[in-house]
Amino acid sequence: MRTDILDRLFWFHSAVKKGQTPNKRHLAEHFSITPRQAQRDISLLRDKYSAPLRYEARLHGFIYDDPAFELPMMRVDQREMLAFLLAQNLVPPGDNGAIRRVLDAFAHRICLDPSADLLCAPVEECFSATWQGYAPADEHVFDTVVRALQKTKVLSFQYAAPMSDPAMRRVEPHHLVHYMGSWMLVAWCLHRKGWRTFHLARMSRTACADQTFARRPWAEWQHHVHGSFGVFQGHEREQAVLHFTAFRAAWVRHEVWHKDQKQRDLPDGGLELRFPVADYREVVMHILRYGADVRVIAPEKLHQAVREEVQRLSTAYNIVH
Repeated sequence: MRTDILDRLFWFHSAVKKGQTPNKRHLAEHFSITPRQAQRDISLLRDKYSAPLRYEARLHGFIYDDPAFELPMMRVDQREMLAFLLAQNLVPPGDNGAIRRVLDAFAHRICLDPSADLLCAPVEECFSATWQGYAPADEHVFDTVVRALQKTKVLSFQYAAPMSDPAMRRVEPHHLVHYMGSWMLVAWCLHRKGWRTFHLARMSRTACADQTFARRPWAEWQHHVHGSFGVFQGHEREQAVLHFTAFRAAWVRHEVWHKDQKQRDLPDGGLELRFPVADYREVVMHILRYGADVRVIAPEKLHQAVREEVQRLSTAYNIVH
């Protein structure tokens, strides 16, 4: 339910509880809405929340037949809560825009105890959401990329790829994805003549050209957004097969590595995890998080990539076999 409607319902409920005998005129004037909308709100309070409202003609307003009636605290599911918390992190507290006002009203309702018309606890003391290791994009870079994307303009920028000197790129932007806390752009690179994924955090000197372009079909580039594990996508997909020890299986069993993953219990109490992969760079790092509690069964090239990374790690820590 929209927060503006909730505000009106809670206000009216509070006024009735305080013995102020509010009516639809009071509600309409307080929130600058029409009398018809005010009447709908009062009916909603009575019909949906079973509020024991009774109009007292002598007092020209409403009272409760049951003075002990209380509205329930606002309930949200885990997806709504996560969306709210992520938005809280991204919109500065001092922002006076429309989104900030909606978030503040939502936060107020989450922790409001209607029986006392008081906050039972500040929302930040009850809930939080954090992520680590993300790379925020420069605001000017983000604005320029979005403008080029919306207006189908060719985008130019300097890009600092890992292990390479910064170089200028000209691309046709097609899709902006927020992945694990960082913004990534899927674009057709005019220099490389192929699809590439760019981290906005590595961009600088962004500019929109006057030149426009025709968007390429979704089927041509959707595999760069969906399909395989991680942000590094591609046409050629393989099935990764991992075996976790019985100890680690208790954790991994509840994790989602990929929407199309499959799990199978192993005879020794371990867990087999299968999912599609098109690029090894990110999945190798993810596998190494579990140390000796995971073993790559397939494909062989992924097994070898993990093995080589472990050997480099051994060298870095002067481990002699």
